[in-house]
Amino acid sequence: MSLDQMLKDVVGSEYVSSEQFEIWCYTGEQYGGTDVSVVRPGNNNEVLEIMKIANEKNVLVRPVGLRTVCTAHKPRKVRPELVGKKGIIIDMTRMNRVIEVSEETMTVTVEAGTTMAEINTALAPKGYRVIEGTLAPYCATAGALVGYGPGANKYGSRQDQVVDLEVATPTGTLLQTGTAGLGMPHFASEAPGLHLTGLFLEAGGSLGVITSVTLRIFPLPEYVDFANYEFQSRQRLLTFILGLRREGVTNLPAIYEMYMWPNHTFMLLQHMPKTVHLNRDFEDLFERWPPFPSDAIGLVLEGTREQVDTQKKKIGGIAAKCGGEYVGLEPMRDHYANMNWDGNTKCHEDRHAIGTGWTEPHFLCTISQYPEAVEITATEAEEHGFKIGERYWRGSRVGITGITNSPCVMFDETSPEDTRNAELYYTHVLERVREMGGYAGYSPSLTALKGPTLELTNEIGKLIDPKGLMWS
Repeated sequence: MSLDQMLKDVVGSEYVSSEQFEIWCYTGEQYGGTDVSVVRPGNNNEVLEIMKIANEKNVLVRPVGLRTVCTAHKPRKVRPELVGKKGIIIDMTRMNRVIEVSEETMTVTVEAGTTMAEINTALAPKGYRVIEGTLAPYCATAGALVGYGPGANKYGSRQDQVVDLEVATPTGTLLQTGTAGLGMPHFASEAPGLHLTGLFLEAGGSLGVITSVTLRIFPLPEYVDFANYEFQSRQRLLTFILGLRREGVTNLPAIYEMYMWPNHTFMLLQHMPKTVHLNRDFEDLFERWPPFPSDAIGLVLEGTREQVDTQKKKIGGIAAKCGGEYVGLEPMRDHYANMNWDGNTKCHEDRHAIGTGWTEPHFLCTISQYPEAVEITATEAEEHGFKIGERYWRGSRVGITGITNSPCVMFDETSPEDTRNAELYYTHVLERVREMGGYAGYSPSLTALKGPTLELTNEIGKLIDPKGLMWS
C-alpha cells in the first residue's frame, strides 16, 4: 500500500495531498524533491497513527502550524540532505480546540493549531487572557512559544507561560511533559517532579509533534497606557534602562513591555507613507524629525489607573535625569495594538511588488552589548546590499535580563541574487553575534549548543527519536 493511501486511511482522503504546488507552499525549496505528503490530522489518535506509519516506513516527519514565519524567518533554500527522501508534513491547523479553562490552576489547555487570538477570544468573556506578541495573535500556539516576547518584564518569558505540553513522539507514544504526566493537575513548574517541557519547547519540533499546550492565564488589566521617549545618545538610553531595572519589580511593576527603535527604523518608516499616515499622532511624531534621535524607546504599562499614572510619572522622572524627552503615545501604541503590521505589509508590497520576502535573525544580548549589536546588524545589512532607510529596520525588546534583537531586511524572493544576499546576511549576523558573546539560534535554539551540552542533547534526541525521523 502506498504512503498516501495509508495516510488517507487514517485521516480521510480530503486531508492528504502530494501535489507539488501545495508541498512548495509548506516547504519552499527546502525539500527539493518528490515523495512528500501533506497530512492534516484532526485529533491525537490520528497524529499517533501517522507517527507509527512514519516509524514503520522510515519516513521523515515535519510538523507545521500556520506558517506565519513571524519570528526568525530564514530565506528558503534547497537542503541537499533531504533530496530524494520520503517525507510527511503534518499540518496541525485542524487541531484548534480550546480543551479546558481552569480557574483553579489558572491555566488553559488548547490544541497546538489554535491561534493565540482564538485563545484570548475564548478567555476574554471570563475576564482572562494569555500573554501574546504583537504579531503572535495570528500564529498557531505551538509556533509562538519561544523567546522573550511582550510582557516578559511583568510575566516572564514565553517559555515561562507554558505549564505543560502533550507530545506525540517519533515512536508513536503520547507524552505529557509537565505535572500532568505525573498524574497530577496542570500545576506550574514549582511542583515536584521531572519536567521535560523546556526540552521540547527548545527543540522547535525536532523531537516530536506538540499536540496540545497548557498555558498560564492572567486577569485582564483594568487600565493600559503608553509612553515613548527619545534619546540623543545610545548610552543615555542604556542608562535609562538600567534605572528602570533597579526600580523594576519593587517600584515599577506596571511595566508590561519595553521596545526600542534605533534611528535606522525611523528612516525606513519615513519612506512608508501608508504607515505614517495611519493616524495624526504618528504624523505629529515625524514632524519632529529629522534629525532623528539616536534611539527611541516605547513602554506599555498596565494595572489599575492609579498604579499606572503614579508609575508613569516616576518613569518620566528617570527619563529626564538621563536626558530623555517624552514624545507621546506613538509609536508604541500602534505597535502594541498591531496596527503597523498591515501598514508595513502594504508598503512592502508597493515598494517591492509581489516578490517581497523578509528575513530576521533574532538573537539575545546583554545591555552592554546592545550598541555593538546595532552596529553589527547595520553593517551587515549595508554590506549585503540592504540600504539603511530603504530595506533594513530593527527593533529590540528589553527582556527580563537581556535584550532581544530583531534586525530585518526585505528582499525580492524572485531574485536569486537578492535571496542569496539575504541568506548571507542572516548567517553572518548570527556568526558575529556568537563571536560577540551573544546568544543566537532561536530556530531551534538547540542548534546553538556545543561541547558536552550538545553531546548530551544528541543522546537524548537518539533516545526519543532513534531513527532520526524528525525533520526540522
